[in-house]
Amino acid sequence: MDIQNILLALIRAQLSDQPLRDAEKDILRSATEEEWIELINLCAIQNVIPVVYETIKQNPDIAAPAFVINTFKKKAYSVPMQYYQKIAALRQILKFLREENISYYVLKGVGLNTMYPKEEMRSFGDIDLYIPGAEDLEKTHRFFIERGSAVDETFSDNHTAYIYKDAGIACEVEVHWKMTAEFNNGELDQRLEEIYRQLDGSQYMTVMPMQTEVRILPPTYNALHLLAHMLQHLMYTGFGLKLFSDWTVFWQKHGHEVNTEQFMGWIKQLHIENFLYAVTAICIRYLGLPEECCPWIAEWQPDEELLDALLRDVFSGGEHGKYDSARMIITTRKPGLRTYLLELHRQMKRRFRKIGNIVPLWPILWVLTGILFVYNNVALRKVSTQKILESNKKRSKLVQKLDVFTEK
Repeated sequence: MDIQNILLALIRAQLSDQPLRDAEKDILRSATEEEWIELINLCAIQNVIPVVYETIKQNPDIAAPAFVINTFKKKAYSVPMQYYQKIAALRQILKFLREENISYYVLKGVGLNTMYPKEEMRSFGDIDLYIPGAEDLEKTHRFFIERGSAVDETFSDNHTAYIYKDAGIACEVEVHWKMTAEFNNGELDQRLEEIYRQLDGSQYMTVMPMQTEVRILPPTYNALHLLAHMLQHLMYTGFGLKLFSDWTVFWQKHGHEVNTEQFMGWIKQLHIENFLYAVTAICIRYLGLPEECCPWIAEWQPDEELLDALLRDVFSGGEHGKYDSARMIITTRKPGLRTYLLELHRQMKRRFRKIGNIVPLWPILWVLTGILFVYNNVALRKVSTQKILESNKKRSKLVQKLDVFTEK
């Protein structure tokens, strides 16, 4: 059986009004034990086990073997438990923000959960908060520190991460001062910053995960942020089917509330139309997203080669690309020695944030960055530098085909 297409069908049946087709049910009925195991493993790699499990439960006529149902049940059980724990922690954090009159937005996460058929079927790793005001950021920082939260020292150019504990349960909370990390494209980063700067906390949408009032981005801003977030992951190590699922449920639930003129104006200003169209076309074709939810897609002529390449990248890397150890940040320039040296310099600046601006130290820091890069690949990731560069070259071609960040 075509495992990938069957997985897409199982997700589609849960997220849209398109149930499993008779031909798809026949394929599942005739699946071998090895094929079922392959499907389970692929679901785990893509982090969509609870979604697929719901479809299997709702279609007993596919006669899934008992070991399949038990495996899905066991693997899916922890997702709702983790969700309830994170909601409990979020309630305490939001209580403080309300008491201090701090403007905030909860990004992705629980807001997206409310758009799924069952909110607890979507897993997420951390709680993301965007705090627009500098003074409010400082208050929020003190809140976490005074409650004994450890600060994650990993460098980030758009947030500070805290390990927050509530009732003995620890969860990571990312407090953002910028909505998205840098794309290493000055013009794009500046334009995004200008768009997001218009958000001051007074414009928001309210959702109620587990009867908890949560403020999320207004629909038009949310659409842009979800797409930028997806593109950010693609430019780093990739993303999985869960982000396609998020895009599908968002446009089904709130597409009619998006200001199309404003949204498409931003997309064209940022020059990411092809990425928008490709992602949406895949969701329409494979996950059942109704085309009428995205009327702007009508102006695009599908590029089959591009859609296939993007879908292959999603399947080969799994969620966040973490199942392909050879992946690294994509360079948008033409591959070559100059490009790799520029990337080395950029990584040096990211790694040595405090002393990276001292020009006389640059040669030493370049060498240290290179040594750490090779060590991490060989000792930790168990992959050769050559393989990483080959992967980067291949994935860079995908970005070039998407016509993202084209230098004019």
